[in-house]
Amino acid sequence: MEQGCKVTGSIPVQDWSIIPDSTRQILGYHCCMTTTIFRGRKWTVYFTEDIPLPLGPWKLGALPGLILSAEVKGFITIEAIGIKTKDLSSVTFHNFWNKKI
Repeated sequence: MEQGCKVTGSIPVQDWSIIPDSTRQILGYHCCMTTTIFRGRKWTVYFTEDIPLPLGPWKLGALPGLILSAEVKGFITIEAIGIKTKDLSSVTFHNFWNKKI
């Protein structure tokens, strides 16, 4: 019999401060700069609203677009080196809540 484990925890809310007029291009996407203090480190990230996913590397996210670059000066730098797009077939979601089987 396989044994599993359950890991629980929470990710603190990231209080982002968007820096006006601080933008750059990454992989052809217009990106805005924002900063936060997260887990004791000052993160500077660039995100693009052209890809409206609130995701990023590690545990970073909760912005109005995909994070393409993240850095803690003198510690770590993460930057997207490519984005692959793919046409996907549509998916139908069914609501089975309260449905008798």
